Amino acid sequence: MTKDSPITSILLAAGISSRMGSIKALLPWENKTLIEWQIEKIQESGIQEIIVVLGSNAEKIKNKIKNLDISIVLNPDYEKGKTTTIKKGLSGVKNTESDIMLLAVDQPRHGWILKKVIDDHIKNQTLISCPINKGSKGHPIIFQNQLRKELLEIEEKTQGIRKITTKYSTSVNTIEIDSDTVNIDINTPEEYQEAIKIFSREINFE
Repeated sequence: MTKDSPITSILLAAGISSRMGSIKALLPWENKTLIEWQIEKIQESGIQEIIVVLGSNAEKIKNKIKNLDISIVLNPDYEKGKTTTIKKGLSGVKNTESDIMLLAVDQPRHGWILKKVIDDHIKNQTLISCPINKGSKGHPIIFQNQLRKELLEIEEKTQGIRKITTKYSTSVNTIEIDSDTVNIDINTPEEYQEAIKIFSREINFE
């Protein structure tokens, strides 16, 4: 991997949102929908190829983002688990040489956090990179291109990408981020409200 090697972002937004009770991608977030905000922050990080994978409520979500500079991929098998969404996203990647950054729509991250993880990943030419805060690993996760074949073989029964991160645990590059936002994962209305509080009390610094 060279210093200027590109990274493709795959934004996972195919889930049913059953615990939330409403469409997570369309939740209000800083005067936008959550998915619009996420795409904006990924663009701010410098990534040019962005793949958004939709499944449940695809048309409603697509109507919000269809005019953005992204590629939309539909996963008809979204009910079979997140691994099918990741693999469908990989199938839509045009740049065969790029590393892969995975992030879910319910994991809002500031653009500066994404950029810091990306820059460190490229600088150190690491196999896998992710942020860490107070000893807890978060997202996004970036996989070097050479792991793409293994990503295409993940399955729910073997815990998806965890099989890969466990296999290469000694090669995972953790980037210390002084922000509780790197561990946010919104699944319920209570977690949504808590995420809003965390974002509101943290200064968005560079």
